[in-house]
Amino acid sequence: MIFHNYYVSINQSYFCILSPFLNINIFTLKGVVIWKRLLIFYSLTLKYISAKVILVKTLLSIPNYL
Repeated sequence: MIFHNYYVSINQSYFCILSPFLNINIFTLKGVVIWKRLLIFYSLTLKYISAKVILVKTLLSIPNYL
């Protein structure tokens, strides 16, 4: 549940960051470039966060095996 809330808050903060960009016209070349960069950045950070979450979960589960 904590992780879910963490994800939601991250997505909300991303939306706040992206909101000025949302009115960029996607059909212009510059708009396409900006959107591609934003999507790449977004996907990389999500991968990083999910990797951290998995790491934390595994670290928390280690005491159960001891």
